Formats: sequence, structure tokens, C-alpha cells
Amino acid sequence: MKTKTTQQSLENFKKALESLKNAVLKSSLSELELAGAIQNFEFCYELLWKTLQKHASTLGRRIITPREAFQFAHQAGLIEDEKLWLNMIEDRNETVHTYDQTNAEHVYQEIKNRYFPAFLDIFKKLSDLLS
Repeated sequence: MKTKTTQQSLENFKKALESLKNAVLKSSLSELELAGAIQNFEFCYELLWKTLQKHASTLGRRIITPREAFQFAHQAGLIEDEKLWLNMIEDRNETVHTYDQTNAEHVYQEIKNRYFPAFLDIFKKLSDLLS
């Protein structure tokens, strides 16, 4: 089921993905660009789980936490590797609450190699589902 609110949320997620794409396509990042890439990842994460929350609501399902949102997405067949998304929750929590250059570089590699492709995949599935 499609609602205007869910569609707008998905559109916001798409815009954040475009910004994150610019960061992951660069071969090297300055310290400031790295911090920006981490911030874009956090935006994508937040916008995605809120989109999932809104979508679940249209189906009569109440979602309160990101963990519940990703579990819902897994049950709905929108994501396959639930462990990847659980790792993403941990990395996002780590980057939001502390900033450590070494950890930021590790999380950036996860974003570039695993999380960004996962974001693209779920965006496509949600777009197909909600169109």
C-alpha cells in the first residue's frame, strides 16, 4: 500500500542515497569528507528505518525501533541478510555517540563495501513495492 507520507519518506531516502553515493565513489577522502560520509550514512539509516516504520504502519504494524523495522523488512522479504542490518545498527550507534578516526575509517569501508549496496537494494525493492 502506498501513502503520500511513505512516498515522501522514500523520496527523502533517495536524496540522501544520492549524497552518500558521491562519498562512496571517491577514491580517497579528507578527514572532513570522511566525517561527512559518516553523517550521510547516518541520514540514510534514519530515513530508511522511518520509511519502513511508515510502510509497516500502512499494513497495521506498529514499529518503534530500528531493530524492529529491519526485522519487519526481513520478514517482508525486503532484506535478505538480517545480520548485515544488525551490524549496521551497531556501527550507526557507534558513530553517533563517539567519533574515533580509526573507527570512522572502518565504518566507511563497511559503508562503501556493504551498507551502500544494501541501501540501494532495499531502495529498489521499496520503490517497486510502493509504486
